[in-house]
Amino acid sequence: MKTKWFLSSIILFIVIGGLVYMFITKDKRYSVSYKLPSGFKGCAIVVYDADDAPALEIKDQNITYRFNDEGVLYTSSPADFGWEGEKDSGFHETTYIYVDEKGKQVSELSTEDIIGHNKGSYENDKFQIESFGVKTEDDEDICLGKIDKYIKTMNNK
Repeated sequence: MKTKWFLSSIILFIVIGGLVYMFITKDKRYSVSYKLPSGFKGCAIVVYDADDAPALEIKDQNITYRFNDEGVLYTSSPADFGWEGEKDSGFHETTYIYVDEKGKQVSELSTEDIIGHNKGSYENDKFQIESFGVKTEDDEDICLGKIDKYIKTMNNK
């Protein structure tokens, strides 16, 4: 009888603790929106810690990434901008959105349209780049060549 009461108390404590944790951290989590030009297909890349580039902003608990017509975003923000902790970004809602030339939402992409969302460092941590692909008819290595191109461009600055 005491064992059942003890186990029930532990389970109840864990459930209440989890709910309290979710309530406390709820306001600290950010959603992320990737806004791409309407009809964009191919590789989208974010180049972090870029000199003379605008910083990412948080508005209404949302970090918005706005890409140019080539699917590139340069930002002076670090790659861990908005992360929940030191080691990872934590749980967050992510949306991929097509926008018109004025930035107004045209449609939302399905997660099935997104391939290979990665973040990494290149050339001994000199560059922090995030990339993902929007499905094309030929999806083979759609980001590899584009990342190399932008690293060469940045090395020549």
